[in-house]
Amino acid sequence: MQAIGSRVVALALLAALGAPVVAKSELPRDVPRSHWAARSVKVVVQAGVLLAPGGKFAGARQVTRAELIAVIARVARKLEAHSWPATEPLPLPARVSAGQWQKRPITRYDLAAVLTRVIPYAVAGLPARAAPKPSPEPRTCRKCAPVPP
Repeated sequence: MQAIGSRVVALALLAALGAPVVAKSELPRDVPRSHWAARSVKVVVQAGVLLAPGGKFAGARQVTRAELIAVIARVARKLEAHSWPATEPLPLPARVSAGQWQKRPITRYDLAAVLTRVIPYAVAGLPARAAPKPSPEPRTCRKCAPVPP
């Protein structure tokens, strides 16, 4: 009985801290399986990049600057650790023309779709180790021409 109580307390604490508490194989309960961004939402929630506290994704909600910064930081950490899930890029539907993005706020559904489209390409292009620091620019002076590398 004590173990069950401690699990409930742990789940409540995770939900209060905004941690994702959606099961790994499930969509958040407010995202229909037939939704155009359902696959993308599942990937970003499983990766822990976009959160679904209490099992609710709130995909139609506008992304705030603070949330976007937090998401970009989580993506960067995942890329640095080479821990993004192995997924194929998901196609973006042609719902909105390029010019309309300036007039319309970005939703969490939109952000999930863009991330799952772009990140697999970034992962494919990342080296196994970080590149060495670049060498400093060749020194030049006013009297002489730059020294070729």
